[in-house]
Amino acid sequence: MRTRLSILLPLLLTLALLTFGLAAAQGPRSQATIGTSFAYQGRLNAGGSPAEGIYDFKFTLYDDASGGTQVGSTVVKDDVGLSRGLFAVELDFGDVFRGQAVWLEVAVKGPGDAAFTTLAPRQALLPTPYALYATRAADAATAGELTTEVGGIRLQPGGAYTGGPNVIGGFAMNSAASGAYGATISGGGGQLKLPPDVGYWINTAGNYAAVGGGSDNHATGENSTVSGGIHNTASEFWTTVGGGFGNSATNSGATVAGGGNNAAGGGDAFVGGGSGNTASQWWATVAGGEKNLAAANHATVGGGQSNTASGEVATVPGGAGNTAQGAYSLAAGHNARALHDGAFVWADSGGDTFSSSAADQFMVRAGGGITVTATGGALRLEPTHDSDGYLRTYGADIANVIAGCEQNFAGEGVVGATISGGGAPWPFFYFHPFDAKPNFITEDFGAIGGGLSNRAEGYAATVGGGENNAATGDYSTVGGGGGAIDTRGVLKRGNVASASGSTVGGGIGNETGGASGTISGGTANSVSAAFGTIGGGGGEWDASGASTTGNRATDEYGTVGGGHNNQAGDGAGTTQDRPYATVGGGNSNTASGETATVGGGEGNVASARFTTVGGGIGNTASFQFATIGGGWSNTASGDGSTVAGGVGNNVSGLNATIAGGNDNRAGGQIASVGGGRNNKASSYAATVGGGVSNEATGERSTISGGASNKATGYASTVAGGMNNTASAIRSTISGGESNTASGTYATIPGGHMNVAQGSYSLAVGRRAKALSTGCFVWGDSTDADITCNTTNAWVARATGGVYFYTNAALTSGVRVLAGASAWSSVSDRKLKENFAIANAQDVLDRLSKVPITTWNYKAQDASIRHMGPVAQDFYAAFGLGEDERLISTIDADGVALAAIQGLYEISTGQASRIQQLEAENAELKHQMEDLQTRLANLEALVAQMAQRGAGGGQ
Repeated sequence: MRTRLSILLPLLLTLALLTFGLAAAQGPRSQATIGTSFAYQGRLNAGGSPAEGIYDFKFTLYDDASGGTQVGSTVVKDDVGLSRGLFAVELDFGDVFRGQAVWLEVAVKGPGDAAFTTLAPRQALLPTPYALYATRAADAATAGELTTEVGGIRLQPGGAYTGGPNVIGGFAMNSAASGAYGATISGGGGQLKLPPDVGYWINTAGNYAAVGGGSDNHATGENSTVSGGIHNTASEFWTTVGGGFGNSATNSGATVAGGGNNAAGGGDAFVGGGSGNTASQWWATVAGGEKNLAAANHATVGGGQSNTASGEVATVPGGAGNTAQGAYSLAAGHNARALHDGAFVWADSGGDTFSSSAADQFMVRAGGGITVTATGGALRLEPTHDSDGYLRTYGADIANVIAGCEQNFAGEGVVGATISGGGAPWPFFYFHPFDAKPNFITEDFGAIGGGLSNRAEGYAATVGGGENNAATGDYSTVGGGGGAIDTRGVLKRGNVASASGSTVGGGIGNETGGASGTISGGTANSVSAAFGTIGGGGGEWDASGASTTGNRATDEYGTVGGGHNNQAGDGAGTTQDRPYATVGGGNSNTASGETATVGGGEGNVASARFTTVGGGIGNTASFQFATIGGGWSNTASGDGSTVAGGVGNNVSGLNATIAGGNDNRAGGQIASVGGGRNNKASSYAATVGGGVSNEATGERSTISGGASNKATGYASTVAGGMNNTASAIRSTISGGESNTASGTYATIPGGHMNVAQGSYSLAVGRRAKALSTGCFVWGDSTDADITCNTTNAWVARATGGVYFYTNAALTSGVRVLAGASAWSSVSDRKLKENFAIANAQDVLDRLSKVPITTWNYKAQDASIRHMGPVAQDFYAAFGLGEDERLISTIDADGVALAAIQGLYEISTGQASRIQQLEAENAELKHQMEDLQTRLANLEALVAQMAQRGAGGGQ
């Protein structure tokens, strides 16, 4: 037979989780990891009684009270010793507690049981005050975690290096790489994986790396950036992926502007977009298209499909199926093969391959004919001359290739220049509503893929196409985009990459003026510091042609993911004093502090080092390590302060926290406001949980909620209610209205207009006044004061009576009924059993032998005397009651009544005997009276006879 088992857990489970919560809340104060285990205690009943002996336990977490899905691993604890049913174990389900509700299922196998017995119901794991605090906000100076129920912004420690905490936004499982510091994830993550995979796509980031959003994006290289999209990876120093899907930048300085399944595997390599493109070697470029490969240093593919530039500095401008295998070779069109160094091969749409057979060949297959005009032709091979017209010694064997408009040109003395096409003649301006110009190159090895009015003015600079674009810095790149000045009033601007190694992927009017800066696209964006990055977005131009509303990266390593009018850096002219600032997106946001972060929203400012604003509107984090998760018009101005959200909240204390609400203030060090409206926590470690217009001004004071409550004493507490004041050291009010706890350690559980003035006093109910030390006063609903002025006294007013029950069934106890002045004990016949008639004479006899003395209690003054037996003598005489040290009034009254009955029996017998004796006495009296009468008659007769004898009578 299986023994019936039950387990009593809720209270003990809550205490166990309180221990776990305290550990978690204290974690950010040390460098040690608190782990994921916690203590668990319970009491097991077997067959209705506390279990004893050795039992096996199996613990399982679920996400529902019944049914549901298992969370974490199953924990089995064998050979757990139980004493009086109590047991304690340590449980570790792994890192599974993310703020969601979970239930614990317990299975037990006792001695001799063949299998586990699952106990019901499941136990809900409850939070504790410190655990709730730990899941909302921790010490930002040591990078705790800040969350909301929908994700939020979290700060994570920055590894052993003090380079700053990691700022993690979006999905709760987004994370920095192991040991990383200064990482930023603005949002995204959380998209479900497609079958057969299980789980979620999450975003990760490495040292000073940034992920703007999207899903399954990984910026794991130092100072790398992934602006958005899905399945993208930037895994080495200064790598950038602008967006798209499945893109990877895997060597230092590599960039993929967008598209899908593109890879920039070479150092400083660039892929502008398209699909399935690869730039695998140093300075390789694929501007776009599909399945193109730039597989050698400085190799370039402008676009098209299935093209390969595998020779050093080789070029495929576009087309399909072309290969530029030789160094400095070019293949264009369809199935062109430039297999030798310096070979230029152009193939028309014919299907067969067309290949070079020797170095430095120029080969053209044109089924429709070839036209070359010497004076104004469409294609020119130009030998290189210096400014005096003589052949240059350096690069004399490297010709410039100029295609497209006849007015496209390479400047004097330039070698290795390539213009694949495009351009417009100068007179075209007069016949066309746009300011169209030729394409031109002014520095060695510059390249222009096409478009018009484009300029490559830096060494090895590249413009892929578009209009009015300029690559003026050495090794700079503009992928495309741009525009012209429309004489009809439509205003556009070209893109400019003006610093060494800078890149503009596309868009309109963007400029990278910082070395190795990157702008993926958008409009009117500006990177003015080295290694700055802007993913996209931008602004507009005013009537004068200027723009102040584009995104700006003004300090080194600054990042703007997108949006409008955002700024990373302080823009003060010095580009090195506010590095690593990040704005994920939104409108008019500024991250002007070193390593500061704004995730998005509008009008937000993170102005000090390591500050963070997750989003919202008009929020300002102005002191180092300060954090604002979101909301509107919030301010975090204290060192390490935190505002999770809400409206108009202000945190100014060191490491102070406001979780949300409206117009709350946390001005004390490590002060906290959980939410509500117009609450204030203004002293050290003061806490307001919520409610309206509550003020915790005492050091370490607490107000849980309610309205217009005040906790002004040291470590004082008001749990809730309205207009309550706890003004003394460690005084407590649990709730109610208009209560005052003004004595040290005074307590008011609740009620109305109660006063606990004395130290350690308690007042509860209505108008109870505990005015002296240790007073306990209970007032009923009567609208009148009840006062205690005596030290350590207990005063109660209960006009409906007082009831004390000593069992759960309410069948035993004592009462003082309404208006009564004495205790009434429960003595209903229906509540009793095992009756036996007491022997009154025996009780009287025993009672006569019990010493009755006068005495005083040791706890009282000796002058206060009492009379009665001692409990030991009473128990020895009658054996009544639960303890030989106590005398129950029921038993004392019963013995007295029994003794009275015994006396009554004696009295009744004596009365009967008296009556009998009185009757006998009356009879004797009657007889005596008769005898006296007869004696008197005899005496009279004798007297007569004597007279007669004396007189001689006959």
